[in-house]
Amino acid sequence: MHIEKITRSIVAERFRRSAAVITVGTMLFSCLFFYFEEDINYAVSGLAAPSLLKLVYSQPKTGTYRAELTWKAKKGKVYQVLRKTKAKGKYKVVKQLKATSSKGKYTDKKIGKNKNYTYTVRCIKLKGKKVVQTGKYDTAGLTTIAIPSMKVSFTNLKADISWSKVNGVSKYLVHRRVGKSDKFYQIKSVGSGTTAATDKFYLSTHGSTKNKAYNKKLAALITPRLRGYFLDPSNNPVSYKVQGYYSKKVGLVKKESYGLCLTDGEFRLEAPAIVSLSDFGTLKWGAVANADGYRLYKSADGSSWTKITDVKHKGSDYVPAVNQTESQVYQTYRLSSYDRNAYYTVRAYATKNGKRIYSAYDKGFTKKNSNHDEKVLFVGDSISYGSPYYDLESKNFAYANRISQLTGVSFFNPSIPGATYHYITGANMDNPEETAETSTSKIVTGIMQMLVKGENTDSMAVNNCGENMSHLTDYDVVVLAGGTNDYLHYNKSITDPRVLLGDPETDWEKITDKTTDFTFTNNKGTEYEKTYTGENYDYNIKTFDGAYNQIMKWIEEASVYRVQHGMKPINVISMTMFYSDRAKSPYSTPTNRDTTTNSLGLTLQDYQAELDCLNSVWSDSSAMKVWKYDTRSAGILDSNTCPTVTADNLHLTKYSYARYGNSISSFMMQNILAKEEDADIGSESFLRLAAKHDMLKERLLYLEEEASENYDIPDVAPEDVLEVQSLLELDGEYEAEPDPAIEEMKDYIRLLYRYGYLDQMLEECTEEERIRYEKLIEDYDLLNPDGPAEDEEAEPDQQISDGDDEDSAEGIPDEEQPSEQDQEQISGDEDGQEQLQDDESMSASTGQDNEQGYPDGSGANQDAGDDN
Repeated sequence: MHIEKITRSIVAERFRRSAAVITVGTMLFSCLFFYFEEDINYAVSGLAAPSLLKLVYSQPKTGTYRAELTWKAKKGKVYQVLRKTKAKGKYKVVKQLKATSSKGKYTDKKIGKNKNYTYTVRCIKLKGKKVVQTGKYDTAGLTTIAIPSMKVSFTNLKADISWSKVNGVSKYLVHRRVGKSDKFYQIKSVGSGTTAATDKFYLSTHGSTKNKAYNKKLAALITPRLRGYFLDPSNNPVSYKVQGYYSKKVGLVKKESYGLCLTDGEFRLEAPAIVSLSDFGTLKWGAVANADGYRLYKSADGSSWTKITDVKHKGSDYVPAVNQTESQVYQTYRLSSYDRNAYYTVRAYATKNGKRIYSAYDKGFTKKNSNHDEKVLFVGDSISYGSPYYDLESKNFAYANRISQLTGVSFFNPSIPGATYHYITGANMDNPEETAETSTSKIVTGIMQMLVKGENTDSMAVNNCGENMSHLTDYDVVVLAGGTNDYLHYNKSITDPRVLLGDPETDWEKITDKTTDFTFTNNKGTEYEKTYTGENYDYNIKTFDGAYNQIMKWIEEASVYRVQHGMKPINVISMTMFYSDRAKSPYSTPTNRDTTTNSLGLTLQDYQAELDCLNSVWSDSSAMKVWKYDTRSAGILDSNTCPTVTADNLHLTKYSYARYGNSISSFMMQNILAKEEDADIGSESFLRLAAKHDMLKERLLYLEEEASENYDIPDVAPEDVLEVQSLLELDGEYEAEPDPAIEEMKDYIRLLYRYGYLDQMLEECTEEERIRYEKLIEDYDLLNPDGPAEDEEAEPDQQISDGDDEDSAEGIPDEEQPSEQDQEQISGDEDGQEQLQDDESMSASTGQDNEQGYPDGSGANQDAGDDN
């Protein structure tokens, strides 16, 4: 009984609670129904506020702007698009339309640049054409977002993008395009408080998993020879846009507003590099990425320019690619009136967001000075070769080609990428035979030694320099432009940097006569053995000093030969090492070689100081001239401009190569080309060098060849001219002036005797040559300074000796003996060749002051015995 009572009490309590809940729920529903009665009615009638989806503010083409609004719609319903032009303004109807799908769309074309317009949409009911009921709308709407002002700093490693802050954004979207024919892709998204972003090219193509096809497309532009880090500014077809973005979730729907973007964004327009100008007036230049076309100009003085014509761009968006044809890499134009004395230039132009922009342009290209006929040898590494460009381009864009175009010189450029001055093997430092397989090519063994031998250089397997048809003695000028790779490529078994370099403060590894192998302790206490187990070199080419000295020794030897054979001495241009901020990998972190040491603790400047010291010694040579061209004083590539003007933080862009060509050409014309300065072949210092190189007899052999050409008798061999001369004189048939070449032979023998080199000259000769010259000495009593008595004849079997030959041989009469002044005149004019003169100097944009020489800045070798 008691339990039943308790149970009925519990059930009653639960009923009362349930009734209370139902009562409260009913009251709440009544309140909500009353509050949302209008919205419910609009929803039921289909007039609820449509969900806004997206507003895109854009520039479809130059000079036009539009805002495109989309919303959730019901097919067949009629909608009004509302717009207000001020934040606190009132909405006005700008368009009425019927939805044809579940997504409504309206494009407002009556909008200008950077307008802050707000759009929303409502549904309406019509009776006929009359609006009988209007629906609800999103009062906040979607507002257009203006363009942030932006700029892009392009380097070869990355693009630094910055922009101004704009109102009403949730974040900023960064877009990139590859080539003007492609579309922009979003690559980054940053918060509303950020106004900068960086696009690292290597990471963009190797570190992203989105848009793989697009990344592959960009990767094709990245310099492949340097592990895909660098985007060459010369061939950079990349553009960027920055777009403001706003989003907000309303219910289950996200509404978005995309800010205005300009059509073309921001990109780099590089200056074109002129490749050639033919005698027929065909101008050729390199195509430029992002260009719409090119404007050609002409100038009488290189400062005031007149337009010739505009030429449309015919190249690819992706210039260059490995598989491109020449027509895609270069463009040409035939000038209707070609003036050899005029300056010509090409300027790229492009339309960017409605405005035409122009590139920089070359101010130094002219053919008026291209009348020089010297032969120039370029010896260097990848910069001389023209890296990072491929065979289709490297020869044409390397500065050697520009120098030839401006001056007219012929040249051979067997430079090898990665080459070093000093010799180093690869895996086994003690096995020189491994170099071909394991080590970078060397200038000393792969280029210079081959030219001394007249054989093909190692670069035949590397670049398209052509077969070597020359000998080192054929060149009037040798340009040495190496050393930068010596900073990285060194013998790792050597831990003392002075052993690697040598020691310029002593005679160690310097200009010394060839000696037998010996052990030497330098002034820093390092013991080193001067020996080499490979070819028979004069210096230890495993050191930087030794290899460079071996190269200079070969050049000096070739120059002695040239002078002995009636040619000009060789001019050597030693180019300072190019600035670089790429020291070692990872290349994504540039480091300055001037301040970053290698594992030996040496900087690039340590190597340059060594080079300067070596050149200061070689500049004393009376057989050649050594000049210094300072690559940094030209103002093209230095710590302020690198890496902007480089292709990969070391190699140059095409335009930078052209500027260096201008500068070096100006330097050569001011100091070297068409100059009348000759070595004093009659000076003791020159004879000393000829004796050092075992080349004393070369002068006599050359003069015999000259004499053979002077005779009217056909087929007189050079070795027979002395006998012919003797026979003519004995027969009394020789009535003309004595042959000048034979007279020079007599004077030269007297000089050899005077300075004590006659015996060495005779030792150099073959038996046949020695007999011939001894007879010449005897016939003309050349060792008698006073000459023989008029009626005195020499005994036919009298032998020549150093002490008692004054009265033993018949000499020529005193009046026929040339005076010292005559001897100097003969030796000074022995080549008999007219040298070209050109008083007009080339107008170049840079490099006018690179006239520094060794050691006193004059650039010319000063010799106490040189009377020139």
